[in-house]
Amino acid sequence: MASLLSPSQVAEILGIKTKTLTHWRWQGVGPRYVKLRSNVMYRPEDIHDFVNSSVVEPYRSNVGA
Repeated sequence: MASLLSPSQVAEILGIKTKTLTHWRWQGVGPRYVKLRSNVMYRPEDIHDFVNSSVVEPYRSNVGA
């Protein structure tokens, strides 16, 4: 099994505050997480999937084509 990441590690990876992760969990958004008793942990593959699902394709106009 891959090692789990703490909220502070994930926050650093994503460039956000740990408080943002807490807020996202409360709202039911953000990356999937694992709850082990009272500890919240993240699987690396879920962080990877979250980042990949957040990719935005820029709108490309055919103007001038």
